[in-house]
Amino acid sequence: ANALVQRIARHPTLGALRLANNGIGPEGAEAIARDLPRCLSMHHLSLNDNCVGRGVRAIATALPHCTSLDDLFLDTNDIQNQGVAALAQVLHHCTNLKNLSLNENGITDLGAASLAAVLPHCFALRTLRLSTNLISPEALDILVQAQPTLKVMAFGQQPDRRTEDNSSTLN
Repeated sequence: ANALVQRIARHPTLGALRLANNGIGPEGAEAIARDLPRCLSMHHLSLNDNCVGRGVRAIATALPHCTSLDDLFLDTNDIQNQGVAALAQVLHHCTNLKNLSLNENGITDLGAASLAAVLPHCFALRTLRLSTNLISPEALDILVQAQPTLKVMAFGQQPDRRTEDNSSTLN
């Protein structure tokens, strides 16, 4: 991760960083977060399946400086409710963020409540992906009500929410 961070620091015009399945871990996420504010052109950040865990707090701290960021993908990183709470504290500063993906992160109703509290202030956000978490149908409804224009995608949450194509997209 250190070599990667050095390269990020040398490329402030970097537009996209896609690092799925690289075993970055919390320390690597923290190292990346230190240089994210220098990437003023960053519009896409994907750290899917990297065991980021507690490192998401460092990413969250850097996000308000990433003013061009449109897409943030943190699927399958075990960030859980604490990580979602850290993200929720800064999401309103991410004025261009259109897509947030937090699939498969052990998020429960508590984490969904953190998101629901900030969603009315996330005017650009269009898609929130929360598939394969532990969120109840009631909490999903609260998320949908918090930002009516937001497309909340939550596949695999509750069998009673599935549509004919085995998905459950709430509008």
